[in-house]
Amino acid sequence: MPPLSNPSNRIIWIYSYISIIFLFIAFSSYLHPARISDIDYFLAIAIIILGTFPFFGQMYIGKWDRLPLLHFNGFYYAVAFSACTLFKGFEWFDATPESIELSYELTLLGLASLYLGYYLSEPLLKVFYLKYLNNFKPDDNLTTIGITALLIYLFIQYIFGNSVPTITQIGNISYWFAISVILFQFCEKHLSPIQRYGLLFIIIIDIFLKLSTGLLYVVIAPAAFSTAIYLQIRKKVPLLIFVFSLPLVVILNMSKHEFRLNTWKADAPGSASFMRALSFIELSGENLLNIFSSKTADTKSEAVSSTINRIGSNSTCAIAIDLTPKKIPYWNGETYKGLITSWIPRFLWPEKPVEGVGQSWGHRYGFLDSTDTNTSYNLPWVIEFYINFGPSGVVLGMFLVGILYRLLVESLSSAMISGKRFCFGCAIVLPLWYTESNLSLSVGVLIPQIIYLYLLITSIDLFTGRNKKAMSSDLIR
Repeated sequence: MPPLSNPSNRIIWIYSYISIIFLFIAFSSYLHPARISDIDYFLAIAIIILGTFPFFGQMYIGKWDRLPLLHFNGFYYAVAFSACTLFKGFEWFDATPESIELSYELTLLGLASLYLGYYLSEPLLKVFYLKYLNNFKPDDNLTTIGITALLIYLFIQYIFGNSVPTITQIGNISYWFAISVILFQFCEKHLSPIQRYGLLFIIIIDIFLKLSTGLLYVVIAPAAFSTAIYLQIRKKVPLLIFVFSLPLVVILNMSKHEFRLNTWKADAPGSASFMRALSFIELSGENLLNIFSSKTADTKSEAVSSTINRIGSNSTCAIAIDLTPKKIPYWNGETYKGLITSWIPRFLWPEKPVEGVGQSWGHRYGFLDSTDTNTSYNLPWVIEFYINFGPSGVVLGMFLVGILYRLLVESLSSAMISGKRFCFGCAIVLPLWYTESNLSLSVGVLIPQIIYLYLLITSIDLFTGRNKKAMSSDLIR
């Protein structure tokens, strides 16, 4: 796509945005299921417009000097809580018409509250601005730090294992920081050909091996993360990422359930990550061939409906609204207890409770079978606020999330002043766009991750600085 700083390109983008909205309205009005009313339909369209407006509005302005956390998060709500629900294949299960309408209303209200919290919180930045997180030395050793972070992640992921949550958090933040550094150095042309293709090969192999988990997040998250970084550095939309990642998600999603049934058993053959990932790819390839060879439209529509039901979250929201508080009482903050303890490393508190909100809430609302002790059922933040405190919890909770977003974005956006500052901010902030897991699981790890990443960068700065001084002394002698 062309750079967004050109005024003529801005006009193209704003007309494109209006055209996309009108085309989607026309298309979805023809296809939308009879299960939702006309009021639901217009509420859904309002969510799409409100959710995508910051992104396309920023494209029109053409100035990406802040991390696009709010823009991508708005897109998440527009897609997961609205766009997916407007197609015939979307399943509402046992949700009542009243709860479906209320789910749209709460999402729209929560999204508006999120924006208000974000844009009205500027006075607070003078008090809570995290300025000390940006005191890094020059970027001459940035590639070294990025490769070190990548090696730490690979060691934890494939050698140490994920049995210790604190170590897993270190591995996760090391991964996002390494990806940030690699993309930044690639866009700035600071990588040699060997470094460029070698690191790209490692990242692709890592994504392939993580397919053995059967989770689509391993494809969605890096694609969105890379898009956000590329957009801010190059001021262009990397359409190539969408061209490859979106069809890949649809193809893999078709085979996800069958793959999990075959491999998530203790006695399943081919337990090695490589063999499991390979079997996932082979199964997906077979299903893809069946779709193209099928002469009926039902097979193709099943592939699309399977994907939109996986991404869509509004049916979960509607069922939660239908049950709360009529049959299930408000939880009164039960899911937020982890925020008090999640930042404490387990080596300092070996008996720290293991967070299992995905299990407890899934069983509480009947989304998980009573015998299922492994699956973690996702709990998006809007739904979490509602089941704890009701509609007022959605409004206040999303407003506070907006304030948190603004604090992090303003504190950690570098406007490209420093590569280290930019990559540090990307690793901490951008993963928060995907608010499909409960709040304490996503936000509770911020403090230890910030401390670890700061110590990693400053310690390597200190080490390389000493080496340079020693080399200078030898040359003088």
